[in-house]
Amino acid sequence: MSFFSAVWATVWSFIWPDLTQLTTPQLIKRLSSHFSLSKINALRELHRRLTVAEGDENVVAAGDATLIPVLVRLLSSSCRWTAIEAAKCLAAIAAAEADVVIEHAAAVAALLQQLSSPHLDVRVYVASALCSIVCSRNGLMNGVSESLLAVIAVGLDSGDAAIQQEAATAVHTLLCTTFEPPIQEAIDAGVIQPLVAVLGDSSRPKVQYEAAWALTNIASGTSEQTKAVVDAGAVPPLVQLLSSPDDDVRHQALWALGNIAGDGPNAIAGDASSSCDLVLEAGVMEPLVKVLRHESENVSMMRTATWALSNLSQKPPRPFELVSKVVSVVAELIRTPEQDAEVLRRGCRVLSHFTNGAGDEGIEVILDSGVCGRLVELMGHHSNEIQVPALRAVGNIAAGNAVQTQAVIECGAIPALKALLSSPRQNICREACWAISNIMAGSGEQRQAVIDGDVVPQLITMATTDEPSVKREALWAVINGMRQGSQQQMDQESSLRHPALLSVVIAVQVEYLVSCGCVGPLCDLLDDNTEVAILTRVLKAIQNLLIVGHQVQMRDGLAQNPYRNLIQQADGQRRISQLAHHADEDTRLRSRVILAIHWNILFDIDNYTDVGSDGTDSNDSSGDETLSEDSIQ
Repeated sequence: MSFFSAVWATVWSFIWPDLTQLTTPQLIKRLSSHFSLSKINALRELHRRLTVAEGDENVVAAGDATLIPVLVRLLSSSCRWTAIEAAKCLAAIAAAEADVVIEHAAAVAALLQQLSSPHLDVRVYVASALCSIVCSRNGLMNGVSESLLAVIAVGLDSGDAAIQQEAATAVHTLLCTTFEPPIQEAIDAGVIQPLVAVLGDSSRPKVQYEAAWALTNIASGTSEQTKAVVDAGAVPPLVQLLSSPDDDVRHQALWALGNIAGDGPNAIAGDASSSCDLVLEAGVMEPLVKVLRHESENVSMMRTATWALSNLSQKPPRPFELVSKVVSVVAELIRTPEQDAEVLRRGCRVLSHFTNGAGDEGIEVILDSGVCGRLVELMGHHSNEIQVPALRAVGNIAAGNAVQTQAVIECGAIPALKALLSSPRQNICREACWAISNIMAGSGEQRQAVIDGDVVPQLITMATTDEPSVKREALWAVINGMRQGSQQQMDQESSLRHPALLSVVIAVQVEYLVSCGCVGPLCDLLDDNTEVAILTRVLKAIQNLLIVGHQVQMRDGLAQNPYRNLIQQADGQRRISQLAHHADEDTRLRSRVILAIHWNILFDIDNYTDVGSDGTDSNDSSGDETLSEDSIQ
């Protein structure tokens, strides 16, 4: 190197040294330089260390003693760029450790003062620092949110990439506060439209990420606030961001869309479509399924994706096309060994939503995916949050047609459900009873499978001892066990066996239910306070029970119908007599038919009064017992 080159290098290193080689204290010392360029470069290096390292511990530690006062002083520098870089550093420190700034009383006051700086970039970075402070200390600066948001809104609209990014960061930070986040204030300040506008700038993924995060927070508010995001046109660009090459952007877009879709059940009255419907109409399913298929190793992404899908599927019934697109990938997630518990829980919720009101066609798609056996297995999971949706999905499938109910049985559902009846959790017991009642509502063979599984005695016990909601579901299962079945089921079974044999099968099953002690719990439901729909089913069950009792009387040569006596012992006759005056016409008619046939109690239809009530058996063999429940439907 020549002499002149060496001299020039020495001079250059003095004027423009390699600041990356300096320690933090050395950088802070340079902030006292008389040369603005020297201060600006030192500030930029400090800012780089804070942001690249996500909060340089040395910088923050030094800031506690020396840095913050210097930065506060530089905020009011006559040099615009010095003030800007000082504001950036304070914003970065506040984002990393707001308490460091708060502990310097003069710092907060100086930041508030600079909100009126003539320089927009200074105002935006100062606002960003103050947002971090507000988020860190709830209630520290009550009443400043509107001022901050006014600055942020201008920054978002500025067209300057750096300012827009900082403004987007500031608004999402402010809205992350756990104490009454100023969502409505943000909407009123006009931040939504510029946030939506930057979503489409694929050249700046960091800005897209911050904007999506801010919109996520706004969409987490009330239905009206979510609607403000939707009305600003946020849904289509958010859906497009699901295909972004940037992981963080895709993830945040999922959060935003999940929040919007989650508002579906609370759609504002008068709206033609819920927020959830609008997200679906924007074509969210294709990119969402792609995320679910190809990002299974990213647990955080999968948790958010399955949560968003759960929100999208929660409003039944969902279109068959939607169910068919998603079921296979969700089934694959659920079957994956050692699957993350959150993904598992949300996947089960999706299937429970899809099976709810899906119809035979929708349920068939789920069965074709081969997931039913896994759902039955998950009913025994140690987590209540996984058990319940898995159990609900199995119960929904069991409510399908006879073939679908049989598929549930063949997957081992009955012993699994019986085990759940002993759960200490009442919600599990209730759901298990409900699923069993759906099986009992099936064919005679399916009811027999429940009987053979030794489930009925436990149901009867629960119907007499458990809390009301569990008792109701247990009794519903028993009631379904006494029904003759729908006409379609009767026709299907009659094609497989002689009608007389069919009648015998039903009678044998009813006899078994009676032997398990079902009469008392059924009679307890014969009350004016019981819902009419339930009363109708109970009265049908009582009618069938008495018909079978007559058959037992004839078969065994008894003097009286033994089941009629059991009903009387359970106070059933008196209760039915009271129901003969019920306000509901169908309930009155059913009660009177039962009393007329089985107790020879007749009524004056015009005056609703008894005209004969001797309480005798009226021979019980007059042939009137052949009247089936269909005669009074």
